[in-house]
Amino acid sequence: MKHPARVWTDTSFAEEPLERLKSEWVRHLGGRARATSPRTIQKYKYSLEHFVKSLEAYGESVVLASLAPSNVDRWVTDQRKKGLAEDGISSRLAALKVFSNRFIFKHLESTTVDPLVMLVHSPLVALTNDSSQLRNALAPVVEPLKPV
Repeated sequence: MKHPARVWTDTSFAEEPLERLKSEWVRHLGGRARATSPRTIQKYKYSLEHFVKSLEAYGESVVLASLAPSNVDRWVTDQRKKGLAEDGISSRLAALKVFSNRFIFKHLESTTVDPLVMLVHSPLVALTNDSSQLRNALAPVVEPLKPV
């Protein structure tokens, strides 16, 4: 499953190589004012490398666009099939989520949302700021609020 174009602050970011982003992330973690421990940096780096190997095994492009919930779910499933410990899987998944949320979304601002957040596709919300249009569109779905 691919991300919709509106996820990217610039559509060219979708094709950024994950290897280059990983290197930038590791450099960022090591150079922050609040130091990240070397063990944490190694764990984060290993987790992203592990995810990249999964992408390669399935013939996926090793680019930012492939950092998608469907690919992450498959990666987690494969780890479970191999009998890996749930604690280790959770730890690797948490590291990938930190990369996605804190680095890609918040630090680099490459996306308009965290790429690993499952979005409910709602073109109504994306296309209008007019609350009356939105209220009218949602009227059949939600009960109207009663005045107080």
